[in-house]
Amino acid sequence: MIDYFIAYMTIGLIFTFLVEILIHWLIQIEALTDYTDDDWGWSERILCIWGWPVALIVLVDGYIKGLNNKNK
Repeated sequence: MIDYFIAYMTIGLIFTFLVEILIHWLIQIEALTDYTDDDWGWSERILCIWGWPVALIVLVDGYIKGLNNKNK
C-alpha cells in the first residue's frame, strides 16, 4: 500500500515540476503575458502534487481547446 502512495506522490512531483518548466518556457516565449508570480505559489504546487490526475485532465483539455481555436 505504501508503494502505491510513494508512486502517486512521485508522479505528482514530476508532473508539477514539468508544469513549472512549461510555465517558465511560456513566459520566455511571451505566450503567457498575464501571469504574475502570485499565480503559482506553494499552495498551488501542493494541490497539483495531490491532485495531479485532475490537473493533467485540465492541461490536456486546455491544449485541445487551444488547438481547436488555432484551426478556426
